[in-house]
Amino acid sequence: MPSLTASKIPPSDLEKAIISTLLYYDLLDCPLTALEIFKYLSYQKNNVSFFRLRENLKQSVFLNAACESDQGLYFLKDRGKLVNQREKKLKISQIKWKRLMMLAAR
Repeated sequence: MPSLTASKIPPSDLEKAIISTLLYYDLLDCPLTALEIFKYLSYQKNNVSFFRLRENLKQSVFLNAACESDQGLYFLKDRGKLVNQREKKLKISQIKWKRLMMLAAR
């Protein structure tokens, strides 16, 4: 695994905010989409656009050393199993939602 300090350039405030957001949701075992990262970002949103955030996710050496992505979801290194867990939880919630809607229609 590459070291987070491998780059001689210190991480920007935006990179730190992205990592902070991913760390918080990692504690909840929840990988995030880029839009969710933008929505929950612990950074002043008037200073950053969604497109700037996406570019940082794709091109930042610091972020590439600290996190991974799969199927449009971002998570910390070695936490790829969270993607499958999220898919399972989504399927379960969709089934429960359908049941609820059928009960509500009665």
